[in-house]
Amino acid sequence: MRDDRTNRPQNKDVQPRLILISHKPIEAESLENQLIQLGYAVESLADWQWEIALRELPDLILIQSDCPYYWQQVYQSLKSDPKTYLIPLVVFTQGEVALNQVQAFARQGVRLVCSSNLVDLVSAIEGQLDYTRLRSQLREESGYILPCTECYVWQQPIAVSASSDRLLSGNSFLLGLQEIAHFGSWEWQRQQENTLTQDVLGSQESYRILGLAPQRLTYTQILKRIHPNYRRGFHERIQEAIADGVPQDGEISLYSGDYRGDRQERQLRYCELRVQPILGRDGIVKGLFGIVFDISDRKLLEQKIQTSEMEMRSVFGAMGDIVLVLDRAGETIKMIPTAPALGEEVEQISETINQIIYGEEREALCEQLEQVVSQKITLTFDYALELEDSKVWFSATLSPMVEDQVIWIARNITQRKHVELERDLALQQAQKANRAKSQFLANMSHELRTPLNGILGFTQVLLRDRFLHQDYQKAIHTIYHSGEHLLGLINNILDLSKVEAGYIHVNPTSINLEVFLDTLHQMLNLKAEEKRLRFEVEKMTQFPQGIQTDEGKLRQILINLIGNAIKFTSRGQVILRVGYVEREEKLPLLTFEIEDTGPGIPPAELELLFKPFQQTSSGLVSQEGTGLGLSISHKFVELLGGQLTVSSVVNQGSVFKFQIPVEPEGVPQIPAHPENRRVKELAANQPSYRILVVEDRLEDRQWLVQLLEMVGFVVEGAADGQKAIAQWQDFHPHLILMDLRMPNQPGYPTIAQIRAMTPGESIPIIAMTAMVFENEDQLNAQISYDRLLYKPLQESILFSTMAEFLPLEYTYEDPLGMSLLSEPINPENVDLSILSTMPEPWLEEMYYATITLDDQRILELIEDLPKDRVELIEFIQQKLNGFDFESLLDFLTPLVPESARSHQTSEE
Repeated sequence: MRDDRTNRPQNKDVQPRLILISHKPIEAESLENQLIQLGYAVESLADWQWEIALRELPDLILIQSDCPYYWQQVYQSLKSDPKTYLIPLVVFTQGEVALNQVQAFARQGVRLVCSSNLVDLVSAIEGQLDYTRLRSQLREESGYILPCTECYVWQQPIAVSASSDRLLSGNSFLLGLQEIAHFGSWEWQRQQENTLTQDVLGSQESYRILGLAPQRLTYTQILKRIHPNYRRGFHERIQEAIADGVPQDGEISLYSGDYRGDRQERQLRYCELRVQPILGRDGIVKGLFGIVFDISDRKLLEQKIQTSEMEMRSVFGAMGDIVLVLDRAGETIKMIPTAPALGEEVEQISETINQIIYGEEREALCEQLEQVVSQKITLTFDYALELEDSKVWFSATLSPMVEDQVIWIARNITQRKHVELERDLALQQAQKANRAKSQFLANMSHELRTPLNGILGFTQVLLRDRFLHQDYQKAIHTIYHSGEHLLGLINNILDLSKVEAGYIHVNPTSINLEVFLDTLHQMLNLKAEEKRLRFEVEKMTQFPQGIQTDEGKLRQILINLIGNAIKFTSRGQVILRVGYVEREEKLPLLTFEIEDTGPGIPPAELELLFKPFQQTSSGLVSQEGTGLGLSISHKFVELLGGQLTVSSVVNQGSVFKFQIPVEPEGVPQIPAHPENRRVKELAANQPSYRILVVEDRLEDRQWLVQLLEMVGFVVEGAADGQKAIAQWQDFHPHLILMDLRMPNQPGYPTIAQIRAMTPGESIPIIAMTAMVFENEDQLNAQISYDRLLYKPLQESILFSTMAEFLPLEYTYEDPLGMSLLSEPINPENVDLSILSTMPEPWLEEMYYATITLDDQRILELIEDLPKDRVELIEFIQQKLNGFDFESLLDFLTPLVPESARSHQTSEE
């Protein structure tokens, strides 16, 4: 008798017949339509127990269900029926299936597809159909003995000897198939009732698995090769197959290889054994037919997987994190057994996702889960849960997995959160204290700068009086320079405080380096010459004339360092060395080195050198300074991206070094600096410019009005914002000087009101303030003034700033003339010998201009003196300014011949 399925044509072009068994009609219909579109003939059955018997047997049965109980019941029923025993089966499920269950079904030829992917299902269907076609082809080509599905009798009985020959030699197709699939076949014939012959006949692949060359093999030899742990079970299965005629299967391990001497060189192999009793027509077992699969590679892989799983479990067990697998709706699918899962709180923690998080937090969580699944990204966030009357913080990381699942890793960060809260609280307190300190310094700055503005302001007005007695002039010089010194101390303290408070930022500007260094040399060389020191600027390398950096901070750094070097060096020299270093893929470095021959700094004092209010022993002896200059320079160098270092040898001198990154550029235009020359008055033929001074302090308003009027401006003053508005409407000023802090109506709303009343005009407004801690950019954003000047005001800066907004032209004091703000020159420090080298007519005219008190002629004559005799020219200017013609006459009389003196005296 032949099986209906085996008589079916094995042409792949024939449409395969499939029966789909499912208890879910809607899902079954959808799957049926998809398979039909792929070229399968599909029929769906709901009540499979009776319907399948009425139909022609299919090529394959497909069971669709997520319920293991359902498809296991269907499977058992189909396999127990002789008609459906050999029909290939595919179970299509989206539920979870244990690995050992998959292995057990695979041994019975059942394919389990645990996926929603149609590609995986079609692959399994085609694999089962190909297996069935190959099995039929093997039977027909080799005449191999296979059981009948209806009566379990041989379809093609053949002689034992012929069967043995075929088992030993086989045809090339069967041998090739066994070699590829790593399985061997064997046959064991029955000799008498309940016993079999000792000889076991096997295929070539069977001998390869055993590690032997083809030879006579007995059952006893096979038993010896089986591992002792599997030997008893193997023997019992063989005996049960002989006695009951029931197929047997299982796994065994056996030794593969030869015995050599006393030593066994063999390898342990893992195999899967299937034993099929050979039944005669009378139902009696005639022998056994078996297949042995070499599954060593699979076993080794399983062992590696098992080892890896154990390692991962050890890692998870040591983790202090909670690991959950969620679906995109936030439901917990499984929990990984990590260390927290061993505690009593695991159930409560696993429920937090679904039962503890509510409301907006729950909605936010769902949005994050959806984002992770759809965009395949990883998100990290912190959240808090109320557990057992305490707030517990977690840091969660969400990462996408397969099939719309998300892995949730949560770490308890409660302790860290407490530390962060304490840190934030401490930071808030520190910021509060810092703001209080800044406010205190700002108020102190205002209180100190306000009276200082009046002191320095009136001294600048008084120094313009050319008829002031020389003694008074000296006193005013002393007042001015003392005020400047006090202002320097205040500025140093405020600069340090602003750096610490983060108010000072880098403002890069274009610098002509040659001009910058020359100006610096001229500025500091006067101090060096007073102490008879040599001050030089050495250029160690070539460098671009134009660079970009913060000019103001760089100048202050160098003035502090060079000024200190000159101050503490009594003899020798001070040298400023400048270099330029190119770097690949980085900004070049501008290097500075200040070397002096001073007393040096003891090693014990070097560590304290850059700390605020710390002075070296030399500084304490000199009783000068506050110990802030080096600290400010150090912080400014760091702001510019460099580092200030020092090396020193006592009694030999010190070397300060720093380097800052700069950006080279073309040669910048050299700006004019009229503020370096003292403004005398407005030039002729200019309009009468009206200036409105808004200042609440009477003394500040008075000196500012007087100064501007002395220069030639038309000036009015106002004591507050309300009066300023009224005067502005009547006076129509060209420019307004506005104090920002005033009673009644401060400068802020006053400026805003003026701007609102003149939308089409743009009257220049220069703001004035003593609050140097106010952020200029922030103030300018709040009120639209044009420029901000800090008190005490310096006339040179004031006049140059006004010239930026009005087309002003000034006349200046003679650049070779005396600086009214300089110290009186000691005659002993003036080299008068140059006068003796001047021509006799020049001396006679100079003598005559002196005795006739013609100061204008004297000013014209001193222009003929050598330009490098600046100190002599300034000395004569000072004498003229103090109307001290007698002193000039004392110097000139010995140089003029007596005859000339007599002649000029008689003419007078």
